Amino acid sequence: MRIKTHLWILLLLLAAPVARAQRVQFDRDRLPQPVFHPYPGLVDFYWEAWQQAWTRAKAPSEETARAGDDALAALVYKYAPRLFPAAETLDKFYLPVPGESESSPRAGFLDGPPLLAWIESEYYRFTGDEARLQALLRDKKLLQRYFEYFNRAGDVDAPPGGQREQADPSRANLTSRQALAALYISQLAEVINYREAAKEFRNHYQGLKAILNKHYWDEAAGTYFVPRPGDPDRVLVKRPAAYRVMLAEVPSAKQARRMADLARDTSVFGGLIPWPSASRDDPGFDANDGLPGRGAVCLPLAYVGIKALERYGFLEEADEMAYNLLLHQYATFMNHEPRALWEYYNPSRPEPGKDARPDPRSGSALGPISLFIENVLGFHRVDAQNRIVEWRKYHRGLHGIKNFSFGDVTADIIGDDHVIQVETNEPFTLIVNGKSYRVRKGSNTLR
Repeated sequence: MRIKTHLWILLLLLAAPVARAQRVQFDRDRLPQPVFHPYPGLVDFYWEAWQQAWTRAKAPSEETARAGDDALAALVYKYAPRLFPAAETLDKFYLPVPGESESSPRAGFLDGPPLLAWIESEYYRFTGDEARLQALLRDKKLLQRYFEYFNRAGDVDAPPGGQREQADPSRANLTSRQALAALYISQLAEVINYREAAKEFRNHYQGLKAILNKHYWDEAAGTYFVPRPGDPDRVLVKRPAAYRVMLAEVPSAKQARRMADLARDTSVFGGLIPWPSASRDDPGFDANDGLPGRGAVCLPLAYVGIKALERYGFLEEADEMAYNLLLHQYATFMNHEPRALWEYYNPSRPEPGKDARPDPRSGSALGPISLFIENVLGFHRVDAQNRIVEWRKYHRGLHGIKNFSFGDVTADIIGDDHVIQVETNEPFTLIVNGKSYRVRKGSNTLR
């Protein structure tokens, strides 16, 4: 696959990560170790992202306005659960559940409830930790209680009153988040054979899916309806938040194709700097300052969009957008002081968005860590319970990953144009571009 690249990337010098002393020593040997000869600078950027994520994890922010992004940090931390607080990051949202105590996490999250059920599903796929699912769903019913609180608060099971134009942005946002939650609660309940909960939340999901398709799909635009905030005329705007609906598997295949076309369109969400927070053809898009909601590139939104494309089989599109997004982050890192991961990025130039701060929550580490592993190196699916790794191997030259741990398996998986070498402590199945290999414990040579 051919990937468009930023020309200035080839001219940048590499920056050495700066080690920081912590109460618990930051240890690279306990992290996945990428190999990427096509662009070695991205490996250096990967290590710097871990270093900055380590600093954030050891000095967490007290702010709660964007607390949902804290939950997404677990999608970074899952790659090193023995070193980073992946489970603890998620647990803080349940203790106690919103609305059940004065000390509950803030109920009115700035962007709506965190995507906990989906994130828990991704964490489970990587760890195979069924005991955690039992606690969350059967013993404490934490995911169900979380869902019910926001369902009551937003009355999302009821359709918008009257015409679609009466719907507001917060309701569209909440309905899509609740649909995603219901889908993954039902799937996780199936994993632990909790049939009652699985059936209940399949029914919730089907109802929310019907509401989204009936009241929020815009046939002319080819995406889901998101009114511009504060606009009394409820003018339709295209936002990457609509891809949360796609992640929830709400669109038909035909609808998903239209959304994928918008994602690739350089006048909407595509191009060398993909996933602006407002489409480039929107009157409110600001190409100069890059403010949130007016075009700034926000990694959590972009990550969800890329995973949504994958869900419907748009794998090449997802990989290309992830690669371009990572190159934009890297160029910004190399060209600006302090050299940092930023809350959000300018949609036109390699620089932070206006008034952006160095990211206090590690949400932007989704680029140089998670997207790098999943969409650039190509290790896009891991099933720890069944010991399966799928590798979309589309680069030439030596690349892969060492010390890659999932469940009880730790493996080195490195390939070039002709051969793949695997060293593993336990057997597993490696699927490379659709071809399945049974990898034995010890050293393996695959052709």
